Amino acid sequence: MQDHKKSILVIIVLTLAILTIHIGGYISYEAFADKLAQPAQVQPLVDLAPNRDGDDKRETKYGYIQPLVIDGFTDKAIEGAQVVIPELDLTLITGKDGLTAPIKIPLRPDNSFDKIMEKDWGELCLIIYKENYIEYVLLYTQIYEDEIRKGPCIMLFPKDPDRENQPFAVIESPLDDWVNRLVEKYRPSGQ
Repeated sequence: MQDHKKSILVIIVLTLAILTIHIGGYISYEAFADKLAQPAQVQPLVDLAPNRDGDDKRETKYGYIQPLVIDGFTDKAIEGAQVVIPELDLTLITGKDGLTAPIKIPLRPDNSFDKIMEKDWGELCLIIYKENYIEYVLLYTQIYEDEIRKGPCIMLFPKDPDRENQPFAVIESPLDDWVNRLVEKYRPSGQ
């Protein structure tokens, strides 16, 4: 009976993690820009754009994210969680609202699909740490050009002192539109 309860708990946790990633939606930069000007609600923008002196003629594209960290059981914001972006050697701390500062990030597309179907977004990894909570790793976190993503919403779960607490490792799937275009591009005739 105890193993059955643990199995159900694992299924619930995984379902919640998948829903969190799916719901962690996107809004246009214009729709969110007015909120950036309200310092009582949003921390200052962290700008990770490289300061170029004109030596590189390629145009750099940028996207924005603002990770949110909440307790997976209570849905309450977690203050003081460390959100690490390894590719940028950057650590941000969540505020009382569970949010980090909005982060301007240069897009670094995953080119491994270029011969199949090009991706029009950048990707990075997020690792979240908070004392007494299980660590969380979100791989392939998507960043879209000129959009601020308020999220992703990361649900942390308390550590269980009676068992080994393996970090959650979650892979963010591409948006449905890209997946649908990929399926249609390679659909066999008559299917």
